[in-house]
Amino acid sequence: MTSKNCRTLYFALVLALPLVACGGNGGSGDDDDAAADSLCNGVQDVGEFTVDDTFDVDGDGFFDDSDPGCALNYEASQLDCNDDDPFVNPGATEIHCDGEDNDCDPATEEASDLDLDGITDCDGDCDDGRADTYPGAPEVECDGVDQDCDGLDAGDGCVHNYVGTWTLDSEVTYSCTGLDVGFVDFALGQSGQAVQVDTVNCAACNAPGSLQGEFNSESQMGASASFVMAGACTAVFDMLITFTGSESLTGTMSINFSGQECSSLGCSGQLLTFSGQKVD
Repeated sequence: MTSKNCRTLYFALVLALPLVACGGNGGSGDDDDAAADSLCNGVQDVGEFTVDDTFDVDGDGFFDDSDPGCALNYEASQLDCNDDDPFVNPGATEIHCDGEDNDCDPATEEASDLDLDGITDCDGDCDDGRADTYPGAPEVECDGVDQDCDGLDAGDGCVHNYVGTWTLDSEVTYSCTGLDVGFVDFALGQSGQAVQVDTVNCAACNAPGSLQGEFNSESQMGASASFVMAGACTAVFDMLITFTGSESLTGTMSINFSGQECSSLGCSGQLLTFSGQKVD
């Protein structure tokens, strides 16, 4: 090859290099420096590596709904209401109570107010089925309901609800002149801390009948009753019950006597024990 031909080839290669660097087509390839020239139009413009990628900043495959071109060229299901968060787009699942429209659909329920008390579950309504229960609601003491949603039922030493009929594992019995004790069931009534115990199904007994008392802790209650016997003698009953579960208990009942004629009746102090279960 002659020297002239070599020089001609050299200059031809030098002139061709810019074309190779630009993709050989005068600038129709990818060039991030030209990103300002791209449009959200469904076409891979100059400055875009993929179609309209400059309008999908968070890379979740959905396009910026604030751009007029995107809104014009794409369906609502393809438009991103927050192009800075890849977890927010029409294909995302709505997350309850996170304060974000995750699925870009304002109609999707973010919070609920089923009881129409004006406080949503996201705002702290601990029972969305009761209109009287919400943060700041007036608290009713010892009713078993946390009206103000602070995690507590107001009242000092509120108790569980043990109202119902209880049956004992064995009959509680004692007899002396003028006194017949015998019961295997009792009904428990309760109003806040106050309780009433009524012995039932006692065909041949005359005491203790109805005992009155109160809870002294969340799971323990005491109740008492007096029974006047023949002459100057009185039987005093003191029952102490410990609830070992919502439907089980153990207890004691003491019987003490006072009065001048008690000894002649053959009556002596007793401490009777029992256990039982709730039947209704």
